[in-house]
Amino acid sequence: MIRSAAPAQLGREFDDFLFSLIGEEPNGMSLSVVSALARSDVDPWREAAKLADLPQNVATERLAAMIGALPERLTGPLDVGTIAAGLIGLLPRPGVAAVGSHVSLLAGATTQTPTVKSVVIYAILLALVMGAESIMGAGPPLPQAHRTDASSPSVSGPQIGMRSIRE
Repeated sequence: MIRSAAPAQLGREFDDFLFSLIGEEPNGMSLSVVSALARSDVDPWREAAKLADLPQNVATERLAAMIGALPERLTGPLDVGTIAAGLIGLLPRPGVAAVGSHVSLLAGATTQTPTVKSVVIYAILLALVMGAESIMGAGPPLPQAHRTDASSPSVSGPQIGMRSIRE
């Protein structure tokens, strides 16, 4: 079997597609797309990237053929074309997500540009943290303990809560 690239290296843009269920196997277990692709001896993440780059009808035909070629048939009446079309609809399309950069992701490069929304959220969070720090630092000064010179011995001890002997 082909070793799969680690999903963390590729990002999560294919998760909805790869971890969707295709159907139920005769043994009662659910079959996911990632399992079906691995059983077909292809790398699931690379295949997802290839399918995302194909025109939707070509990708649907290709996935339907792969599902239909699985050694164990799924239970129940299945229309592999309809299942494949629904699954292909879960793939990010070029221009909509970072699918176009999957080649650089496979090479290990990270090319993420922050969006305006993420920059605004970061700026708001930073302002909140800085505001909280300034509020915490702007309170009344903490009382300082009375220091006595360590070289001169103190004759009287603390008198807190004690009555004077002279009373």
